Amino acid sequence: MKKNSKYLGSITVIYLLVLVIETLWELFHTSRTESTKVTTLLGITIDNRISKHEISTTFGLTIKVLVLYLLLLLVVYILTGLFGKKKI
Repeated sequence: MKKNSKYLGSITVIYLLVLVIETLWELFHTSRTESTKVTTLLGITIDNRISKHEISTTFGLTIKVLVLYLLLLLVVYILTGLFGKKKI
């Protein structure tokens, strides 16, 4: 059980780190001269509105964020289950 919680914590931190890096990458590579709405590869939506008086940026989550996280957890637990049972 302790091993599983270690994997859960590590996977969560790595996933969140990749999510933040990818979101920042997309944020700074969007057009700065017009309003845009972008969805990143991992499912974060960035809605950038530009008017005469202000620039407004809104972030949102799609269901893709949760699905990819759960899929990553499933893959890691399956791989650790397969390779963890082999004793040399």
